[in-house]
Amino acid sequence: MLTDLNLLLLKENVPSVITIFGEEDFLVYDAYRKLVEKITSLYEIKIQVVDPDSISNSEDLVEILQNFTTQGLFGERKLLVFKGIEQIFGGKAKKQKLLPSEELFQRIILSPPAGNFLIVLSFEQSLDGLTKKYKKDKQVLQDLKFPFDILLHHHSWIEFPKLSSEQIKKWAFKKFDEYGIVVENGVVEYLLSILNPNLWEINTEIEKIKTFLGERKDLSLSDVLEISSGSKVLNVFE
Repeated sequence: MLTDLNLLLLKENVPSVITIFGEEDFLVYDAYRKLVEKITSLYEIKIQVVDPDSISNSEDLVEILQNFTTQGLFGERKLLVFKGIEQIFGGKAKKQKLLPSEELFQRIILSPPAGNFLIVLSFEQSLDGLTKKYKKDKQVLQDLKFPFDILLHHHSWIEFPKLSSEQIKKWAFKKFDEYGIVVENGVVEYLLSILNPNLWEINTEIEKIKTFLGERKDLSLSDVLEISSGSKVLNVFE
């Protein structure tokens, strides 16, 4: 089911299975970080992160999944994180026979182990724009390949689609506001003009500015001119 991250973080309980995907990888990983912080603030938990490079064969994957289904020592909860799950599971169509590891994962999705959590991160391109499609036709989830068909049908999911220039601008203003920094008119516009439209790069520059300001909470254009080293060359004739 489609879920809003901010509303999710406000809830007392966190869903046992959450899938996060989208073209804005910074926002995907930022949401992942916030969810882990939320879960670890509520429970003593053992975290295991799995990516394609950490699995050499299907037996490794079966062992990881079987371990996730067992109860931890002294009732310890578990958080299993799959990064790049589209590379771990082959994205089979519905009529194709599942491997033992895929069947086990399917059972986990349909009946998650009580008390444990599963976070799935994906950058599968076929999922791009799914939110818009889903709002028009809920049946669109049935056309997805494994494991996204069952993951998104049965559990919470969040998409972070590509941001427009205006949305990036709003995001930058919000980021400064989160730090309590009041920006002078034209500061954000100038900053974005000298940087690539990449949230990782913009966030790094904002963090640099925050460090530069120290206890100060006002940011002028002269401050930005002093400390910013943009990677985008401006055309002075524009």
